[in-house]
Amino acid sequence: MIQPLSQLCRYSSQVAENDFLTAVPNNGHFENNRYAIRSDSGQVVRTGSLPNEMTELKLRLVGLRSGAYTLEIGAYSGRFIVIS
Repeated sequence: MIQPLSQLCRYSSQVAENDFLTAVPNNGHFENNRYAIRSDSGQVVRTGSLPNEMTELKLRLVGLRSGAYTLEIGAYSGRFIVIS
């Protein structure tokens, strides 16, 4: 079951093109999880893994156009907007 991303971490809900999307876990570190970014149409545009006990996720959003996206980390999901 997908949970709101806000239960796992604080993250940027609005990011400028070519800037960083930052997520900071509420409990001090991320567990060993995978992440994915999906476009508004559901297409996976980026994936990766988070090392054990990572304390901050910073993703440079190069190549993502203005629009709505979803960040998924493990069983958590939250939307963010890329603006120009």
